[in-house]
Amino acid sequence: MTDIEERLRGELKAAAGRAQPHLLRELTPPPPGRLRGSARWLAPVAAVLAVALVVLGVRAILRAGPAGPGPAGPAQLPRFYVAVAPGSRDAVVARSATGAVISRVVIPGATVGWVSAASDDRTFALSASTGSGAAEVTRFYQVRLSAGGRPGGLTVLPLTVRAGSAGYGVNGIALSPDGSRLAVAVVPAALLSNRPSAAHRSRIEIATLGTSAAGTWVGPAYLNISNLSWTDGGRRLGYLSDYLRGFPRRPDVTRMYLLDPSRPGQDQELSASSSAVALRTGTAPIDSALLTAAGHAVIAWAGPAAGSSAEILAEYSAATGQRTRVLYRGPGHGDFVVQGELLSTDPSGRHLLVGYLTARGDHLVLARLDNGRLTVLPSLVRSLQPTRAAW
Repeated sequence: MTDIEERLRGELKAAAGRAQPHLLRELTPPPPGRLRGSARWLAPVAAVLAVALVVLGVRAILRAGPAGPGPAGPAQLPRFYVAVAPGSRDAVVARSATGAVISRVVIPGATVGWVSAASDDRTFALSASTGSGAAEVTRFYQVRLSAGGRPGGLTVLPLTVRAGSAGYGVNGIALSPDGSRLAVAVVPAALLSNRPSAAHRSRIEIATLGTSAAGTWVGPAYLNISNLSWTDGGRRLGYLSDYLRGFPRRPDVTRMYLLDPSRPGQDQELSASSSAVALRTGTAPIDSALLTAAGHAVIAWAGPAAGSSAEILAEYSAATGQRTRVLYRGPGHGDFVVQGELLSTDPSGRHLLVGYLTARGDHLVLARLDNGRLTVLPSLVRSLQPTRAAW
């Protein structure tokens, strides 16, 4: 036996001991009479080469290992978003990649106000108001999109907000990730006037769709509620709150809280069923914030801090409140954000819909932010009031 054959035999024996039998093919001898004449001298060389190829193949299999799931890539950009311009009679379905309008959702005779989305990027909820003054009524609808982004029929949801003498209106909605529950922030108009009344209190209402089940959590006097976001698989609801006392309205502290709907508390008081999420923003007030679906992070516009004129969009740990990363600081070159609106996050928290006004701007810009990269989307209107949007 030559030295080469001996080494190949040793390599093959060692590799075969580590190989999995089901990964190897059986070797079959060539048909009789195939090697004839002058080709017979190639047989020993062919045998050596065959052994070498088997060794190399086994080595490659062992090095690669069994096929399995690769590392998780970045979350895909949602295909669609639904947007509502201020004072609009319809909602727009647009492509997330370009902002191109696909279709519109019209609620006859009503002004569309708010929009929210389930995690499937196909199920959306809308609020729409009819009437005026104390006779104003806000109703809620669900709409599902086809695979191409075309809306189906509207489903009326089992929840109604009537303005009444206190001027109750909607200050935000949130459809749960599975689309089974709708949360609504209801705030009295008197809260924003120069004569707020302790008798008129803000509340959160949660309706279970397809049933008559509903719950109401009433806040303390002078409390404003906004920025609803479901988290923890739809088991808890995040919201921002601030107390509006005195005139002009200058809330000193805006805080984020988590409502656990399974803890009704005494007389379903909002404070008894909620726990605080302390965001460490220093001297910078919170302008807008949402919890991510998993509940590990809060994304918030905060600012301006003392000695600054700019708002910054950043991610914070929901557990510690510490800022973990800055997502957007504004266009730069002396142009900074003076008002920020966090409109929607995808389930991963990596793709955001935002609105912002800069120091040099004349309207709120609609944009998406993908892992820190900003893409401006077509504005439905040039307005200082925010366009509502969700995916």
